[in-house]
Amino acid sequence: MSEMTDAALMETGADALVDELQRGGVEYVFANVGTDYPAIIEAFARRRAAGLPTPKVVLCQHEVVAIAAAAGYAQATGRVQAVFVHVDVGTANLGGMLHNVNRGHIGVVIISGQSPWTTNGELPGSRSNPVQYWQDIPDQMGIVRPYTRWSYEVKTALNVRQLVRRALRVAGAPLGGPVYLMAAREPLAQEVAVSESASPRDYRPVQTVPAPEAMDTLAGLIRDAQAPLIVTSYLGRDPLAVPALVEFAEDWAVPVVEVSSDVLNFPRDHELHAGSDAAALLPGADLIVVLDCDMPWLPLRAQAGPRSRVVHVDADVEKLDIGLIDVEADLVVQASGAATLRALRERLHEERSSRAEQIRQRRHRVRRAGRDFRANLVATPTQGPGIAPRLVAEALGRLLDEDAILMDESISSQKYTRLLTGRNRPGTYFGPGGSSLGWGLGAGLGAKLAHPERDVVVAVADGAFVFGAPSAVYWGARKYGAAFLTVVFNNSAWEAVEIATAEQYPGGTAVAQGEFMADLTPNIDLVGVAAASGGAWGVRVEDAAHLDEALSQALEQVRAGIPAVVEVRVQVGSR
Repeated sequence: MSEMTDAALMETGADALVDELQRGGVEYVFANVGTDYPAIIEAFARRRAAGLPTPKVVLCQHEVVAIAAAAGYAQATGRVQAVFVHVDVGTANLGGMLHNVNRGHIGVVIISGQSPWTTNGELPGSRSNPVQYWQDIPDQMGIVRPYTRWSYEVKTALNVRQLVRRALRVAGAPLGGPVYLMAAREPLAQEVAVSESASPRDYRPVQTVPAPEAMDTLAGLIRDAQAPLIVTSYLGRDPLAVPALVEFAEDWAVPVVEVSSDVLNFPRDHELHAGSDAAALLPGADLIVVLDCDMPWLPLRAQAGPRSRVVHVDADVEKLDIGLIDVEADLVVQASGAATLRALRERLHEERSSRAEQIRQRRHRVRRAGRDFRANLVATPTQGPGIAPRLVAEALGRLLDEDAILMDESISSQKYTRLLTGRNRPGTYFGPGGSSLGWGLGAGLGAKLAHPERDVVVAVADGAFVFGAPSAVYWGARKYGAAFLTVVFNNSAWEAVEIATAEQYPGGTAVAQGEFMADLTPNIDLVGVAAASGGAWGVRVEDAAHLDEALSQALEQVRAGIPAVVEVRVQVGSR
């Protein structure tokens, strides 16, 4: 029975909602509430007054921060968290972060209010404010429908518990992501008899396993390949899959490429790590295993060789939520990447000895290619004013502990921050999950709340810093004691826009005139913004010789409980 009981054994819809969030393992609610929340506010207050376990509420002064923080917490822990927003306007303010959590399959349950249904006091919760008329739009769920795994309207308190349990289950599934529950004030205030809560077993995810005949075919391809290659993007969303990939790659000396990765899939310093550009390796590969990856290479720029065999392994091989996408494959295995690797390693265990010399020679070739790749990466010449982004990434790699968490939204500098920051353990590197800017700062706040004992560092481009509502983030960091380090890669431009324009029109007028609609000068005082809103310590660095000192000082501040910002003036590589 629910712990929220009185003499009559009654509860409101809001009581049931909060109780099920607690029972379902939600530790934090990241909230931006409005006039639609009185019943929920009352439910939280009653639980606290009764001494009952209750999710912690983190107030967020912008909805972008709320959903980014919930995403960062969920990414850093693997546990679904909740976001509270108000009616249509708060839902709309979730903006591009909803795209990110959808594409990143990040477990977030969004609870939104809805304009009350009644106007004359017919039911508790009737409209009592003029804004509740303006907020009554025809299809509020339509705002989020393309970006959610499931959306539903709460119509009665009688099944609130069932709805919350389903929301948590869908959000936390291997192919989960954001879900959206919309509730007007009337069902939240409705009193009903307390109902039984479900067993926690309802929240266990299901892992798909490969078909035996597919495993037989794949095992044969691996056994006979001379130059196999693994390409992955998000296998590491399951932390247990990372050691499985390492073991398999080491057994058979297979290089691993991480393409557009928003999570650590393979130790970045490993000798078999082959970088982040699969296109460069396609010509020499006779077997390409695309493992948990949406788009392994861009068809416009590269294709698998005519004699290459391509195998696509993914729990979602059709990608029906992407309008146009194809991974042309000779063999498709719809199954969990981790389960496939474990089954494949077991199936091939007895075969390794007969291929020992082949594997030894391949390991030698892959090691040499890896050394050459690393040497070229760190030898990237510096040019123009500012500090080379590579040097900033290398400085972070020298200074960060092996368990430090890097939340990476450095955009055009990610080819360095992914590979040169020393992230080798599962759960130490995360990206936005999608393409919308503004995730990094809020995600850093969420990750620090999840792991207060670990250093959390946000690498963020200057444009993404502004998109992330920094004043709301650093206010939250100070209010909730969640100090993290922000390293701003400030090139005073939207460099990705410049790169895209120059690629499509290399001899065009925009390139000749240097006009890209991407110049962000004069510079905002980014350090000042963080200091004013959250009491952050900050410094600007314009000389690479001062990088280590500035970053070390910033980490000392963070470990003392003070948010810190190091703004680095970096080069614009596209110029």
